[in-house]
Amino acid sequence: MSYIKSLPKTTFKLYDGTVVPSVNIFKSFVFSDNLKNSNSTKKVFYDQIKRLEYVAYSNYSKNSSLYWVTVLLNDIDSFRKIPYSQSIQNADTKKELKGMVYYIKGAKNISGILPGDVVLLRGEGDGEWKSGGVVKEYDSIFRRVVIVKEGVTGGNPENPPVVDVYRDGVTTGTTFELGRTENEYDKVIKIYEIGFGGNEVSPFQTIDGTSFDFTDEPTDTIGVSLAANELSADVYRVETELDRRTLNNAEYKNMKFTSTSLAFKLSSFLSRIPPQNLERGQTIRVK
Repeated sequence: MSYIKSLPKTTFKLYDGTVVPSVNIFKSFVFSDNLKNSNSTKKVFYDQIKRLEYVAYSNYSKNSSLYWVTVLLNDIDSFRKIPYSQSIQNADTKKELKGMVYYIKGAKNISGILPGDVVLLRGEGDGEWKSGGVVKEYDSIFRRVVIVKEGVTGGNPENPPVVDVYRDGVTTGTTFELGRTENEYDKVIKIYEIGFGGNEVSPFQTIDGTSFDFTDEPTDTIGVSLAANELSADVYRVETELDRRTLNNAEYKNMKFTSTSLAFKLSSFLSRIPPQNLERGQTIRVK
């Protein structure tokens, strides 16, 4: 059975007035949670699926037309919910997020920095440029600058590097000491306590856990320790952007399949329902 052909018919009018017949994709079937979690449903791990027809062929007695059962059973409404090779995804993430992240030491807040500004690193007092790039975004929570792509001059400042911010070739007068640096794909997005429960903590929380400091120049906060690259690994753990994407990808790798007999029964039943009889919110039981 073709799943699409079982949907009600409708028409769409194009900009030039042409009327095009189609199916109404806004009226479709869904499976109940009882079916999705029943004893007749099994889970199969897939690191990557290139075509849903292939897994339908493997799991439903070589019948690739039952791919739509897999779509509905696993709530697949976008390509990101189809298992995708972790190694390929990691490579794609690194290719997509190819910028660098510069933390401001002391977690000091930069006011007025905008996307498109230029950030340059130089040795304090010696004026020798080391690296820099165009600002992609400024994160006022973690007090850090994300640049689109880092350019390196090859300079090696003798003094500790500082961050200068430029706009239209003119310095804004904003100079801060550089703290932690990391690749954009390794950007910290959450901080957790180590141990049972592992609660998420705020970068504004003080190290002793007694208060918060939201000022532009905080003192003894978790954010200050992170910016200085001194956050204790014995007390805290971090989740990076790459970690987050890995976890999200893993969520969809265990695919659900119902029994072959039930898949064929569902297909046969739906093929006999006149599409025009489908109504929003209607519940149909298949025995």
